[in-house]
Amino acid sequence: MKPSAEILKSLFVKNKGYLRSQELQRKSTLYTALRVLIEEDSIEQVKPGLYRHKTIALQNEWQEVSQIYPQGVFCLYSAWHYYDLTTSIPHTCHLAFPNKTKITIRDYPPIQAYYWSNWKRSHG
Repeated sequence: MKPSAEILKSLFVKNKGYLRSQELQRKSTLYTALRVLIEEDSIEQVKPGLYRHKTIALQNEWQEVSQIYPQGVFCLYSAWHYYDLTTSIPHTCHLAFPNKTKITIRDYPPIQAYYWSNWKRSHG
Protein backbone atom coordinates (compact mmCIF):
# COMPACT_ATOMS: atom_id res chain seq x y z
CA MET A 1 0.00 0.00 0.00
CA LYS A 2 1.29 3.47 -0.87
CA PRO A 3 2.11 5.84 2.01
CA SER A 4 -0.70 8.26 1.07
CA ALA A 5 -3.22 5.39 0.99
CA GLU A 6 -2.00 4.24 4.42
CA ILE A 7 -2.44 7.76 5.79
CA LEU A 8 -5.97 7.92 4.37
CA LYS A 9 -6.86 4.55 5.88
CA SER A 10 -5.59 5.64 9.30
CA LEU A 11 -7.66 8.83 9.07
CA PHE A 12 -10.78 6.81 8.19
CA VAL A 13 -10.14 4.40 11.09
CA LYS A 14 -9.58 7.31 13.50
CA ASN A 15 -12.90 8.88 12.40
CA LYS A 16 -14.91 5.62 12.49
CA GLY A 17 -15.12 5.31 8.72
CA TYR A 18 -15.70 8.95 7.80
CA LEU A 19 -13.39 11.68 6.57
CA ARG A 20 -13.87 15.39 6.03
CA SER A 21 -11.89 17.02 3.24
CA GLN A 22 -10.52 19.62 5.68
CA GLU A 23 -8.65 16.78 7.42
CA LEU A 24 -6.56 16.22 4.30
CA GLN A 25 -4.67 19.42 5.13
CA ARG A 26 -4.51 20.50 1.48
CA LYS A 27 -2.05 17.72 0.59
CA SER A 28 -2.45 16.92 -3.09
CA THR A 29 -1.15 13.35 -2.65
CA LEU A 30 -3.96 12.59 -0.22
CA TYR A 31 -6.57 14.07 -2.55
CA THR A 32 -5.16 11.96 -5.40
CA ALA A 33 -5.28 8.82 -3.26
CA LEU A 34 -8.83 9.68 -2.23
CA ARG A 35 -9.92 10.04 -5.88
CA VAL A 36 -8.35 6.65 -6.71
CA LEU A 37 -10.25 4.97 -3.86
CA ILE A 38 -13.49 6.63 -5.00
CA GLU A 39 -12.93 5.30 -8.53
CA GLU A 40 -12.23 1.83 -7.07
CA ASP A 41 -15.58 2.12 -5.24
CA SER A 42 -14.00 1.71 -1.78
CA ILE A 43 -15.09 5.18 -0.73
CA GLU A 44 -18.20 7.18 -1.49
CA GLN A 45 -18.91 10.86 -1.17
CA VAL A 46 -21.77 11.38 1.28
CA LYS A 47 -21.94 15.11 0.62
CA PRO A 48 -19.42 17.73 -0.53
CA GLY A 49 -16.50 17.52 1.85
CA LEU A 50 -17.62 14.29 3.61
CA TYR A 51 -16.55 10.78 2.57
CA ARG A 52 -17.42 7.30 3.88
CA HIS A 53 -15.15 4.27 3.66
CA LYS A 54 -17.43 1.37 2.75
CA THR A 55 -15.61 -1.31 4.75
CA ILE A 56 -14.62 0.72 7.81
CA ALA A 57 -17.78 2.78 8.40
CA LEU A 58 -20.65 1.23 10.27
CA GLN A 59 -23.75 1.07 8.10
CA ASN A 60 -25.75 3.06 10.61
CA GLU A 61 -28.02 5.85 9.42
CA TRP A 62 -27.87 7.58 12.80
CA GLN A 63 -24.09 7.74 12.70
CA GLU A 64 -24.21 9.13 9.20
CA VAL A 65 -26.70 11.83 10.20
CA SER A 66 -24.40 12.89 13.02
CA GLN A 67 -21.51 13.11 10.53
CA ILE A 68 -23.53 15.10 7.96
CA TYR A 69 -24.82 17.52 10.61
CA PRO A 70 -22.07 17.59 13.28
CA GLN A 71 -23.45 20.77 14.89
CA GLY A 72 -26.87 19.16 15.42
CA VAL A 73 -28.18 17.16 18.36
CA PHE A 74 -30.87 14.47 18.13
CA CYS A 75 -34.05 15.69 19.80
CA LEU A 76 -37.69 14.74 20.32
CA TYR A 77 -38.69 11.45 18.67
CA SER A 78 -35.19 10.86 17.31
CA ALA A 79 -33.63 11.17 20.76
CA TRP A 80 -36.23 8.79 22.19
CA HIS A 81 -35.36 6.23 19.53
CA TYR A 82 -31.60 6.79 19.80
CA TYR A 83 -31.66 6.19 23.57
CA ASP A 84 -34.06 3.21 23.30
CA LEU A 85 -36.86 5.04 25.11
CA THR A 86 -39.43 4.01 22.51
CA THR A 87 -40.08 1.11 20.18
CA SER A 88 -41.28 3.32 17.34
CA ILE A 89 -38.87 4.46 14.64
CA PRO A 90 -39.36 8.06 13.50
CA HIS A 91 -39.79 8.69 9.79
CA THR A 92 -37.80 11.90 10.09
CA CYS A 93 -34.61 12.68 11.99
CA HIS A 94 -35.32 15.50 14.44
CA LEU A 95 -32.23 17.63 15.03
CA ALA A 96 -31.71 20.70 17.20
CA PHE A 97 -29.26 23.40 16.07
CA PRO A 98 -27.96 26.58 17.66
CA ASN A 99 -30.01 29.58 16.57
CA LYS A 100 -28.90 31.12 13.24
CA THR A 101 -26.91 28.03 12.21
CA LYS A 102 -26.80 27.75 8.43
CA ILE A 103 -27.30 24.20 7.22
CA THR A 104 -28.19 22.62 3.92
CA ILE A 105 -30.85 19.98 4.37
CA ARG A 106 -30.46 17.06 2.01
CA ASP A 107 -33.21 14.92 0.49
CA TYR A 108 -32.07 11.83 2.36
CA PRO A 109 -32.27 11.14 5.18
CA PRO A 110 -35.28 13.35 5.90
CA ILE A 111 -34.45 15.96 8.54
CA GLN A 112 -36.66 18.18 10.65
CA ALA A 113 -34.54 21.06 11.98
CA TYR A 114 -35.26 22.98 15.16
CA TYR A 115 -33.35 26.09 16.21
CA TRP A 116 -32.72 27.09 19.81
CA SER A 117 -31.39 30.27 21.30
CA ASN A 118 -29.57 29.96 24.65
CA TRP A 119 -27.70 26.98 23.21
CA LYS A 120 -25.45 25.13 25.64
CA ARG A 121 -24.09 21.82 24.42
CA SER A 122 -22.26 19.60 26.87
CA HIS A 123 -19.40 17.52 25.57
CA GLY A 124 -19.66 14.72 28.09
